[in-house]
This record gives sequence, structure tokens and C-alpha cells, in this order.
Amino acid sequence: MVELVELGKWYQTIDLDGQMTRGYRGKGDVEKSWKNIKRFLPKTLEGLRILDLGCNAGAYCVESILMGAEEVVGIEANEHSFKQAVFVKEHMEKRYNREMNIHYIHGKIHEHVGGLGAFDIIYAFSILYHIRGSHIYGVCGHMAKSTKNIIARFRSPIDISKYSEMFKRLGFQVHEEFEETGLFGEDKIRKKFLVQFIKK
Repeated sequence: MVELVELGKWYQTIDLDGQMTRGYRGKGDVEKSWKNIKRFLPKTLEGLRILDLGCNAGAYCVESILMGAEEVVGIEANEHSFKQAVFVKEHMEKRYNREMNIHYIHGKIHEHVGGLGAFDIIYAFSILYHIRGSHIYGVCGHMAKSTKNIIARFRSPIDISKYSEMFKRLGFQVHEEFEETGLFGEDKIRKKFLVQFIKK
């Protein structure tokens, strides 16, 4: 598939009809990662509206649509990853012979997260700790106004403590935590953590 080469390095490893995108250094194993994420989701996402912050190549956006989500909005700042997301969406629409109600926004999260309306669930996978300076307070504030259910991925217990306190001040509490291992290719020991925040 020529497009896979033209789109260069991928972070998310995605099966495109037998041809796999190669996640950078083995990272981004979507199949294993989505299995972990689903433990925080209802059995169906039918009728729900989802926001994916830092959506990368859009794998979780597609998976959410396949679980019945009514609409998914993905924000991605990296132009390279944004083009990959558009490509993956178009490919999956052909595979499943259906239109997928996914809308991608190319730009920085803090510039676009406000004004998008209400969401049933917001994904923030390995992204919050990359938002620098005072922008993080604005982003978290907009998240709190837009949803009652946030699922985030963090790299350490220190991150969990930091953002748990931040979201606590915005009316959320930690509902569930899950420690992930084995998602990072050659780095089998490295861990990450999924956390669900629910507004009281």
C-alpha cells in the first residue's frame, strides 16, 4: 500500500486489511490498548458523542464509531498524524461500506477544545502532560464544562496525583484506575496508567 510509505512513521499500529502500520519503535499497539480502554466504556456507545484529544492516527475514533458512537471529534496538532487520521477514516469507510461520522480538527488542543459543545466521554490518552504552561488549566477547564466522564492515560503515579487534584477542584473524582504493561514493543517493562474521572 503506497500510502503507508508516503505517510511515513506511524505511532499507532493499525491493521489496514492485512497491512500493518508500524508503530514507531513498536509503540501504539491499538488492539491491546483498546481492549484495556473498553473496560471503562459501556457495552455500546450507541448515541454517544465522543471527543478524542490528541487523536493521532484516529484509531480510537474509528473503534468508537464501530461501537455505535453517534459522532466522534478528534483534535490533532501534528500535521503528519492528522493526514494519517484522514487516511485511516477513508480506508475504514471503504472497508465497512459506510460513512463514519468522525470530524478531525487540525490544530493545538488549547485553541480548539472550547466551543465544541457537550460530550458524553472525552478521551485524553497520553496527551495532558504534553500540554505546557498555563494552557493546561484552560484545557482541563473546558473539559470539565463539556463532559462528566473523562478517560485519560498517564505515564506515572505522579501524573495521576497531579491531574487527580486538578480535576478534583473541577468537581471530578477518580472512578477507576488500571495499570497497563506490554503495550510498548521492545520496552516490555514500561508501564502506563488508565484513569477514569467522573463528575460528582
